[in-house]
Amino acid sequence: MFVLSKPVILAKSDHVVEVVERSASPVAYDIEETEEGTVYKISSYTPFIRYSMFGPFSEVALERHENVWLLKLRLSKTLLLPFAAAAVAAFIFRTMGPVGPQALALIFGVPLLVVATGLLEAGFRIKGWWRKI
Repeated sequence: MFVLSKPVILAKSDHVVEVVERSASPVAYDIEETEEGTVYKISSYTPFIRYSMFGPFSEVALERHENVWLLKLRLSKTLLLPFAAAAVAAFIFRTMGPVGPQALALIFGVPLLVVATGLLEAGFRIKGWWRKI
């Protein structure tokens, strides 16, 4: 889980809630109001989710604690899919013959690069967006 914070003094209360709601609502399939704040549950199958900055996350929660706004982002389990595909590929290649350490590094390195790149891109977009609020 990633947590971003912002002092309440730097942002208007209504403005933060409004901007987060405007950004997270289109990709959320369920919105829960709790005592701490609002939780947006995000589906990986939402149309245009891959173009959203919330693509790699399954939950976005906005909470207010005394003088700090907290934006909590929970990673999606769909980020494990590339690694599952790599494990299947490694198993298939292993049944065909010996697989060297360089081949295994390549088989598991590509999904690692894809997931890391996606997380970095989403992280940069969300941090820039959070700073502008």
